[in-house]
Amino acid sequence: MPQTKTNRNALTGAAGVFYVASELSYRGLICLPTIRNTPGADIMVTDQAGTLLAHLQVKTAYGKANHWPLGARVASWTAKNCYYVFVRRSGGRFEAFLEKAAVVAREAAKVTEMGLSRGYKKWADCWFVSGKWTVDDPGREERTRRQWEAFPG
Repeated sequence: MPQTKTNRNALTGAAGVFYVASELSYRGLICLPTIRNTPGADIMVTDQAGTLLAHLQVKTAYGKANHWPLGARVASWTAKNCYYVFVRRSGGRFEAFLEKAAVVAREAAKVTEMGLSRGYKKWADCWFVSGKWTVDDPGREERTRRQWEAFPG
């Protein structure tokens, strides 16, 4: 079956979710991926004692992206136990970055404001790991990589 762009995007997204779930399971956490297109989190995470509960939204890019589109719910999905995991393939391996959902929503709004102030048209909210749109956070790539490696820390 020839691979369409839609099919590739769906498979890439599924690969990201399963990568995150497998990595966290390897760390001793219990990960429950939700059914595709379920509103809310892509993965529910708890520890074996039941004292941790985290909701993860996984955004996966096919290549070595520096930004990820977020979707319409970014401004309202900001509870303290909600996180985004941004996944990309780099050198044949997955690479992940973790950020609190409230921080992602705040930064996405700033990026949109910056773009509008520079004369750009409104575009889909995105989160940037590097580059000029990182909103005064030039060390974001390394910081969010460390946050992923330390999760749930």
